[in-house]
Amino acid sequence: MAQTAEFQNTAPGVPAKPKTLQYYNPYAFFDHGAKDYRRIYVIRDQMLRKVSANPRFAAIQRAYYTTHPVEFIQDWGFTFNPKNVPKKKPALIPFIFWPRQIEFILWLKDRYENQEDGVIDKARELGVTWLCVAFACWLWQFHPDSVIGFGSNKLSKVDSKGDPDSILEKVRIFLRHQPPFLMPEGYNEEKHAMKEKILNKENGSIIRGEGGDDIGRGGRASIYFKDESAFYERPIQIDAALSGTADCKIDLSTHNGPSTEFYKKTRNPAFNKFEFDWFENPDHDMEKFQYMEDTMDPINFAQEVLRDPDASVEGICIPRRWLLACVDLKISNKGPTEVGLDVSEEDGDGNCVIGRRGPVILAEDIKFWKKGNTDESAQHAYAFCKLGGFERLKYDVIGVGSGTRNEINKTKYNIEAIPIDVRNSPAPGYYKDDRKNSEHFLNLKAQMWWNIRDRAYRTFQHVNGIKLYPDEKLLSIPYHETLINELCSQQYKLTNGGKIVMVDKVTMKKLTRMESRNHAEALCIAFCPNIQRVCGGW
Repeated sequence: MAQTAEFQNTAPGVPAKPKTLQYYNPYAFFDHGAKDYRRIYVIRDQMLRKVSANPRFAAIQRAYYTTHPVEFIQDWGFTFNPKNVPKKKPALIPFIFWPRQIEFILWLKDRYENQEDGVIDKARELGVTWLCVAFACWLWQFHPDSVIGFGSNKLSKVDSKGDPDSILEKVRIFLRHQPPFLMPEGYNEEKHAMKEKILNKENGSIIRGEGGDDIGRGGRASIYFKDESAFYERPIQIDAALSGTADCKIDLSTHNGPSTEFYKKTRNPAFNKFEFDWFENPDHDMEKFQYMEDTMDPINFAQEVLRDPDASVEGICIPRRWLLACVDLKISNKGPTEVGLDVSEEDGDGNCVIGRRGPVILAEDIKFWKKGNTDESAQHAYAFCKLGGFERLKYDVIGVGSGTRNEINKTKYNIEAIPIDVRNSPAPGYYKDDRKNSEHFLNLKAQMWWNIRDRAYRTFQHVNGIKLYPDEKLLSIPYHETLINELCSQQYKLTNGGKIVMVDKVTMKKLTRMESRNHAEALCIAFCPNIQRVCGGW
């Protein structure tokens, strides 16, 4: 019996997506691993026989498909995979969804019906373009006067007859294998599937394609798909052209760095976003993942497989994919209970405390506030420690932090306090390659950041089964977007002597337009080695 499909991301190292809806899928029996399509062909053959025997049934089917794109695509759709040819497998295969693809089609339907924009933040090899093509064909066949536009950075990617990698050729392949009772009367591919335009003479619908700077110049569109939109040369110009011609614009792409308009849309809450992770394809497993990581360019791998837009920036200290592996990791919280305090700079950017229980950070152990002088910051931090049951406070003493230090020294709070001057030399000891810390890092700040980097990388390896570590060597954090964004945007560089140093705050602000990294600094301070202690006072 068919089962109800539940949608949830199962990618290792990536926080699970919430189960947003349930959908009865009559093809849930299909084993995507075995890929035995014989039962699918039997079902389609039975439906064709029923249609041939009873024309009334054909009319009922057509009426039903008008509002059911998922059923239409799975009942009659085909996709084409040229990679199967060298493996002596059929290149043309029935279009049977895995659960997340069903959710995607329904998401597209909502965007179209509500006439609102959307952005698809996707990994590679998920068949997203084919899904958009299938949805476009559903509109073309069952919704009169629909105009569906496809654009890409190059016109050859939109339409190149005979090339199944081009978008409109995918449309031709899909329509070519539709049963006659669903196709427009008199449809002829040579006559109606012209270059860059495919016509439905029966109901007036059109699928058209444009490339480069010509995107948006072809007139009104009911829905417009902007394929590979992170790679457009003049995206603002294209958005302006489309703004007056399409009320439903769908940006879909892998990432191409954090400076693109596509990246900004994926971070803009005004856009309805759909995320497609690499591991959501049932064909993808850890063996293939490891092969791609070993053989691909590291930046391309991070952006196209892991959806990590920051990977293209040289000198990123902690890649986003490592941090996502740390999210809500279930590990022991045994160990020091310490708080890191980062005090607002003179321009009032904000204050933050983060408490750790061993290697674990909980959502309730992160607190940020904008207002208050240094005395009030010390009092906030004290209350945070007492209420959370933390035994130790570490705080930055550079600049305005010195005022907090004065408040700490003059007040008897009976909590151990450790002042941290990140300009100091690294902590005594050796790094993992047997070089002294002082030979590896320029200062304590670099060592603090690298400590979090090492924990995040070990966690990434641990979660993905590459190498296992004891809990105290790992890191567990909540899904806190500000904390993660601050951590994964910090850059480092090497001195002439080969020592690691973090890029300074002024430069980072210019590069990222991020006012500060209060959360990230507080986390680094919380895990900072205990170099010196204040024996009196707190």
